[in-house]
Amino acid sequence: MNIESVLIIILSILTLVLGLLLFIRIRSQKRQMGVIRRMNLVEFSEFLRTNSQEGNIQQIAGRVSTFLSRTFGCNRIIFLRKKRGTLELNYYHGITGFNRRDFELPFRSNLEEKLSKEFLPMKLEGIKSLLPVAFYENLVKFKVDIYFPIYWRHNLYGLYFVNSNKETRSPAFTLLIASLAHSLSAAYHIKWHESRFADLEKKLELNRRPSPKHDKLPVQFEMTSSEIIPLLKLRDTNLLVPRIINSLGESLNLKKFTFSYETEKDPPSTHQISKGLKEKLEPLQSAALRKLSDKIKRDGPQSIDKLKNSDDFAGKWLAQLKESGLNYLAAFPLCENGEGILAWSGNVPSHDFLMRLKSYNRLAADLVENAEAYRQAETMSNTDALTGLSNQRYMYKRLDEEINRARRYSRPLAFIIFDIDELKTINDTYGHQAGDALIKQVGQALKKSIRAMDIVARYGGDEFCVVMPESDQETCVKFMQRMLDTIAGIDIMLEGHSQPIHCSVSMGGALFPVHAQDPQKLIYSADMALLAAKESGRNRFLIYAPKEQETGG
Repeated sequence: MNIESVLIIILSILTLVLGLLLFIRIRSQKRQMGVIRRMNLVEFSEFLRTNSQEGNIQQIAGRVSTFLSRTFGCNRIIFLRKKRGTLELNYYHGITGFNRRDFELPFRSNLEEKLSKEFLPMKLEGIKSLLPVAFYENLVKFKVDIYFPIYWRHNLYGLYFVNSNKETRSPAFTLLIASLAHSLSAAYHIKWHESRFADLEKKLELNRRPSPKHDKLPVQFEMTSSEIIPLLKLRDTNLLVPRIINSLGESLNLKKFTFSYETEKDPPSTHQISKGLKEKLEPLQSAALRKLSDKIKRDGPQSIDKLKNSDDFAGKWLAQLKESGLNYLAAFPLCENGEGILAWSGNVPSHDFLMRLKSYNRLAADLVENAEAYRQAETMSNTDALTGLSNQRYMYKRLDEEINRARRYSRPLAFIIFDIDELKTINDTYGHQAGDALIKQVGQALKKSIRAMDIVARYGGDEFCVVMPESDQETCVKFMQRMLDTIAGIDIMLEGHSQPIHCSVSMGGALFPVHAQDPQKLIYSADMALLAAKESGRNRFLIYAPKEQETGG
C-alpha cells in the first residue's frame, strides 16, 4: 500500500469522525431547542409575575414542580424542605412504595458548605460522601441523579433531587432549572422575612395592649407602624438604642433625661444617652448600675431624693443627676443580661405614664433582641468555626471594600495568601486532630501578628489570607518574613507525645494597584506567587512578578 492510499484512508476516517461530531452537536442543539420550545412562555411569564408581585409560596412551589415534570421531563422528583436541623420530605412525584422517614436528611455544616457554593443542577455523585449511606441508596433506588439547592442569602430552604429523560447536560436545561431554583429561593426568603415580621408585630401588639386591670392607654401613647418599621430595619444596637431612647423621650414628652445602660458584651460595658442636659454625665459603673437597677425593680420607679439619701453605692452619680435637674428613676433593661436605668425631669409620674414606659420597655427589648440575634447570626456566618478567624465569605466582602477605598484615595494595599507546608504528612503521622490543632495555633499566631486595620481570614483547608490596607511592597515583605519566623517557632504539643511538633508555611503576596486592579485578579496574583514559593522549596515567601522571577525570601 503506497503513501497516497494511507493518506486517503486517514482522511476518510477523519471525515467520518468530524461528521459524527457534527451530528452529535446538531442533535444536542436540537435537544436544547426542544427544551426551550417546551417552555410555555405564557406560563413562564405568569410564573415570574406571581413570584415578583404576589409571592404566594404554595403557588410558586407548585408551578416549579409543574415545570420540572411537564417541560423538563422530570419523571421523578423529590423535594426536601428544611425544618430546623433536618431536611424533610415536602413533595414527591413519580416514586411509590416508600416511607417518608426514608427521606429525612440531617442538615450538617459540611453539606451546607457544599450546597452554598453550587446553585446549578449537579450530578448526585458530587455529594455522595456527604449523605448517609442509607439515604444515598434510596436515591439510587429511585434513579434520581441530579440535585440542586433552594438557597438564598446564607439560608438553605430546600433541596431537589430529580431524574429527567431529556437532555440534562445542555446549557439550556442547566440555566432554566437554575432560573426556577432562583425564583423559588427568593420566594422562600421573602416568606421567611414576612413570618419574622409578623411574629414581631404580634409581640408589639401584645406590648401595646393594656393590662385587663386598667383602661386603654391614651391615644397619644399608641405607637404607629411608621415609628416601628424604621427601628426594625436597624441591625446595629449602637445605632438602635439611641433611636429607641430618643423616640421614647419624644413619646413621653421628656424635656430632660438620661439613660444609663449595660451591653451584653463580655466584659460588660456601660453607656450613657442624654438629652437636654448642660453637662455631660459619666456613665454609672456596671456593678453599681446592676445594684441600683435591682433596687428600683424591687421598689418600683421613685424619686432620686429618696434613693440618694438611703444608699451611697451610686451616691455621686445620683447627685450629678439631681444637679442636672433630673428627679425620677425607673428600671429600663434592654436585654436579659444587661441592665438599664432611665432618669428624667418632671412631675410625679402618672399611672398612664408608667404604663406607657412599661409597654415601651417591652417593645425596646424585643427590638434589641431582634437586632442582637441578627448580629450573632451574621457573626457566625462570617466566622470560621475552627480558628475563630473570619471566613472566606467575609474576606471577599472586605477585600472588595478595601480595594474600593484604596482606589478612591489612591492608596496601596497588599494581599497575602499562605498555606501550611506538608500538612498531609502531619495528618498521616499524628492524625487529623493534630492537623486541626496546628491550623488553630497558626490562626492564633496570625491574629496576634496583624495590625488593627488588617483583615485576617481562613481561606479554606490549611490556607490563610491577610488583607493589608495602606501597605506597600516593603511593608508586605517585612510582615511575611516575620510570619515565617513566628510560625517556625511555634511548639505544638500533642496529647500522648512528649516532644512538640513544628511546621513551616509558604506565602505569596500581591499588591494593588501594581499587580491587579480588582479582587479576583489580586487573589489570583497572590496565589500564583504562593505556588511559585512552594515549587521553589517551601518555607519561603514570594511577591508576584508576572513574566519574571518573583522577589522574596
